[in-house]
Amino acid sequence: MTPFLTPHHTYNTPKNTNPKHINTPFLYTTPTSPHTYMTPFLTPHHTYNTPKNTNPKHINTPFLYTTPTSHHIYMTPFLTPHHTYNTPKNTNPKHINTPFLYTTPTSHHIYMTPFLTPHHTYNTPKNTNPKHINTPFLYTTPTSHHIYMTPFLTPHHTYNTPKNTNPKHINTPFLYTTPSSHHTYMTPFLTPHHTYNTPKNTNPKHINTPFLYTTPTSHHIYMTPFLTPHHTYNTPKNTNPKHINTPFLYTTPSSHHTYMTPFLYTTPTPHPQHTHDHNHDTKTSR
Repeated sequence: MTPFLTPHHTYNTPKNTNPKHINTPFLYTTPTSPHTYMTPFLTPHHTYNTPKNTNPKHINTPFLYTTPTSHHIYMTPFLTPHHTYNTPKNTNPKHINTPFLYTTPTSHHIYMTPFLTPHHTYNTPKNTNPKHINTPFLYTTPTSHHIYMTPFLTPHHTYNTPKNTNPKHINTPFLYTTPSSHHTYMTPFLTPHHTYNTPKNTNPKHINTPFLYTTPTSHHIYMTPFLTPHHTYNTPKNTNPKHINTPFLYTTPSSHHTYMTPFLYTTPTPHPQHTHDHNHDTKTSR
């Protein structure tokens, strides 16, 4: 994602170069790596290259940061004097049901502890409380450190397929995960005339309506773009001059990533053109 660009902002550095906005984070990407980076909420006494908040008055305040070398988005945990930030277990018994985000200085992943209760286990994607069979909960494991979400389960819903088997809810997406892969999948907003295994909305009346879908083979979450007759879906540039400031999501059939065009101004700051177009053809949406 490119940043909220202004004439005085550069998009290829994680530092906000406007002194008046030193505390304002912004998203940016580079033409070479196409990752989404976020600059930290910086203050004169905060460093951006460590996951620890060095201001004692804000020890409980998490903040996002990135590093120029790894370009990941890190989040410091909601720390308290009695909480450790390098374990996915909340050590305060009074807050056993409160999840919290944390990261480690070595792995730099964002972990979330589960919504734990005395009768809930955190190392399985199944909610073992029958009264809450429809309640999803987030959890992580000490070994894999992924964030998993249990599905919105009902007695007639299966959690190991991306298809909603209840005909009355064919248009209702639901999240699910599998015990084997531990990914979070989302079923598409399906209608009788929508297919879920293509990133194109086949209903002409809804050509501008994006929808989420997944495939049984790849298990990625894809989002179709906000398409209009004059928008192409295989380029991150909005080609309609009247909507130059309007971002839109798109995906490509080859890479299956979800991209978002920037909030562009009509005259953004020129930058070196690194033309690494993977899609040389300019197919327009139909």
